[in-house]
Amino acid sequence: RGGVGGRREEDEVREAARKRRRVESDVFGDLSRLLPLQSSIRSHLDKPSVIRLTLSYIRLHTLLKVLWT
Repeated sequence: RGGVGGRREEDEVREAARKRRRVESDVFGDLSRLLPLQSSIRSHLDKPSVIRLTLSYIRLHTLLKVLWT
């Protein structure tokens, strides 16, 4: 493709993408651990499920807070 320099750039891009995915996975793991779920359930959640459950939890918490005050 672009010779030796092009190969190095491809490797850098690939490594940057790996790092982004690793950071993203860490963030999703942190977020899922904050959800009030058993660890056996949390371990099977995909990323969209973590987002959906987090949004539902926040909405429920907000609603209950309004109802209790």
